Amino acid sequence: MSNSYIKVDYDSGTLCCAGCGEWTGTHMDSVLMYARPNGEDGDGVRICVKANGATMTIPETGPGRRHTIVLQMTCEMCSHVTTISFMQHKGQTQVEYR
Repeated sequence: MSNSYIKVDYDSGTLCCAGCGEWTGTHMDSVLMYARPNGEDGDGVRICVKANGATMTIPETGPGRRHTIVLQMTCEMCSHVTTISFMQHKGQTQVEYR
């Protein structure tokens, strides 16, 4: 996981784009969850919920040995896809922002 700092406009409490730093144009696009229902070394599944409510579940082993949650946002100013990931690993919850 990366050590990048999460960029926030503290006056408005708004998350900034990781690409251009703009805080007025980020839109939440999807939420992904990677899960391992049979334990940390078992087969995985990816569950995706899009902004329009569409969902899909497919067999896929995600990053790490346990569960991971990924929030994806697109910036209307620069089209960068910003992600914030929370991953459980060895008794810690790691956060990645990119």
